[in-house]
Amino acid sequence: MNNINMTPDANVMSGDELKALLYMTIRGNVKLPVAPVQTQNVEVQSAEVQKREPKRPEPQSLLNREA
Repeated sequence: MNNINMTPDANVMSGDELKALLYMTIRGNVKLPVAPVQTQNVEVQSAEVQKREPKRPEPQSLLNREA
């Protein structure tokens, strides 16, 4: 029973693999000193997109032209 799920290839990771996994997990969930610069740029871009999208009162401008 133990050998079914405890084969080294399947479930055992080397120390380097664990460190890499932890590092990638931390970088994904925790803002490191380098990360906020990237996230701020993404937030600014998304805010600009959100500001552009509400500028869709095109039907009103069409109604104003018809009137």
